[in-house]
Amino acid sequence: MPGRPEKKTSRVKRGASSLNRFRGGAALFGGAGGMKWSISVRGVPKVLKGLNAYEKKVSYNMLDAMKKAVIIVEAEAKYLIVHGYYQPAVKTGRLLGSVVGQVVSFDGTNAKGRVGTSVYYAKYVHEGTYLMKERKFLRDALAKNRKRIVAMFKAAIKKDDKRTIF
Repeated sequence: MPGRPEKKTSRVKRGASSLNRFRGGAALFGGAGGMKWSISVRGVPKVLKGLNAYEKKVSYNMLDAMKKAVIIVEAEAKYLIVHGYYQPAVKTGRLLGSVVGQVVSFDGTNAKGRVGTSVYYAKYVHEGTYLMKERKFLRDALAKNRKRIVAMFKAAIKKDDKRTIF
């Protein structure tokens, strides 16, 4: 019909996104003739306060788990020095008494623990020499308790999951 503009229909190719149906997405995001969205959230300060309290509690639980893990590995290393290998590595008890564990650093999200000894000959006992077979008491102590330690950290994270934080 003369005088009337032709009606154009838009076709969307298969696999094209739904944004193509609305002038390149302009209608969805407030373009000409588009819809405008407004979202309001109530209680944000209360939610943030609850999340901060939860984070502090989990941090405390993680530090506690690290302290326990260090104690477990230290005790196991001492046990292995005396009973764990073909021949006890104890004559004077100096090596046994020098094995200590401590939490080295904790910043709220990362915890580092260390178990070791300051006795100069510990590396020879641990790694062995050409005259003496190795007795990897530190490595074996950690390896033997790895699953238990991982379970402790998982439990520390999940400890307060059942309570709501709000």
